[in-house]
Amino acid sequence: MRALLRLAAMLAVGTSAVAADIPIDVMRGQKILADARAACGGPAWDRLTGWHERGRITIAGHPEGSYEEWSAITSLAMAMRTEPGGMPVSHVGTDGTTSWRRLPGGGIDSGAPSGSSRLHVRDAYLSNFAYFMPTRFPAAVVASDPRTVGATVYDVITVRPDRSEDFDLWIDRASHRVARVVVGHQVAELRNYRTVSGVCAPTLAIETDGNPAHTTTLDIDSVDTAPLSAAVFAVPQ
Repeated sequence: MRALLRLAAMLAVGTSAVAADIPIDVMRGQKILADARAACGGPAWDRLTGWHERGRITIAGHPEGSYEEWSAITSLAMAMRTEPGGMPVSHVGTDGTTSWRRLPGGGIDSGAPSGSSRLHVRDAYLSNFAYFMPTRFPAAVVASDPRTVGATVYDVITVRPDRSEDFDLWIDRASHRVARVVVGHQVAELRNYRTVSGVCAPTLAIETDGNPAHTTTLDIDSVDTAPLSAAVFAVPQ
């Protein structure tokens, strides 16, 4: 991460700099990510024009509920509606520039607050699998030291998209699949991969901060990759 902060301004995936000018940790990070993309569909990612998934959500201490998520894929627009059992419904989104959320009373809170806009960009970047489309969505990528958990070795890269907070991807060295997304103390474990429209995607995500009482599980039941209407991401009227 320290290298990323130093190099982010000059190094992005797809840079035109000659290889001799690129530090080793950046070259290694770009190769790790390129290998992961190749193992998970390669150019098929560039042919996707939408991503609409439905599934079940379970928050620790509450009954199972449902969720629905829309990702533009061709831009950083996304929206998500969750109906967790025994908890308030949440409906949030962004059209790529303006973020919004429905308030409990029925109103809409929208805008692009300077303090949190980088977080919105990061979340939309992750929702859209944008790290697999570096030409469309530039990002600085730097490799960290690998990690070993049990018998599994993970290659770790730090990704910082344009105008966004950074995050780490833990990539299983054997399968080249993204196994973890790490943001500070928050960890999302990605499991049960299957192929959808030529790309591989996890169908189970377990999100936690290390406290079992704060665990959220998303089980994907279906995915549709047809193009999505811009109205899905627009600020609700």
